[in-house]
Amino acid sequence: MSRPLLNLGDRETALDLASFLRRARALDDDGARLTLVPGEGADAPARLDVTVPVLTRSGLLDAGPEVFAVRSWSVPPGHPAADAVFEHGALLDRLERGDGTEWPLPPSEIHRAWAGQAVPRSGWARAGVLEPAALKDADARGTREIAEALPEAPGQAVLAQARRAVWGRADEALGGLPGAVGFAAVKLGFLSAGSSEPVPVLTRQDHVLVSGRYGSVVVRIPGLSPER
Repeated sequence: MSRPLLNLGDRETALDLASFLRRARALDDDGARLTLVPGEGADAPARLDVTVPVLTRSGLLDAGPEVFAVRSWSVPPGHPAADAVFEHGALLDRLERGDGTEWPLPPSEIHRAWAGQAVPRSGWARAGVLEPAALKDADARGTREIAEALPEAPGQAVLAQARRAVWGRADEALGGLPGAVGFAAVKLGFLSAGSSEPVPVLTRQDHVLVSGRYGSVVVRIPGLSPER
């Protein structure tokens, strides 16, 4: 059964969404979670949240951090609440086939372990800030370390292991958060170009949220208590 069209409102939103999905797919091609939150009132805009994995656990015995990225868009009113995970390729294919404002969602959902828990929407408390330079340095250091450690033609297993080792490691310059926070913030374009304005950091139980101007990076790990 086909799904109803999602009205994005304008072509600029559609292009922005497509760009984000392409960037996210390059980081981790394991699907994207789309959540539609209706507005408070018939004429109030709805919100589209797109959550993608950046660093996920390799199994039940993996106690390392999980890192996700979230971007939100305001879309026209009238959408019912929805929450589903789709393949990046299917989303992009249908987005490109749309008329620029209406987006026919894929007919089939996928199920992924990383999407088993939703990113909290409320209850966050301000915990400090991170400097954009620290996030950019973490991305540059990690990217360089992975490139230097890999053989000329690494397989997927070797690449995944190297990424997990580097991006999952606590970075002192990020207050103990994993280097993947810098990796995601830079590669997904969450930082303002040329700006030195500090990036807010918020906490909620076992979650830390790094709130860039154009999107947020969320870290989930039991007992995580970064210092600022």
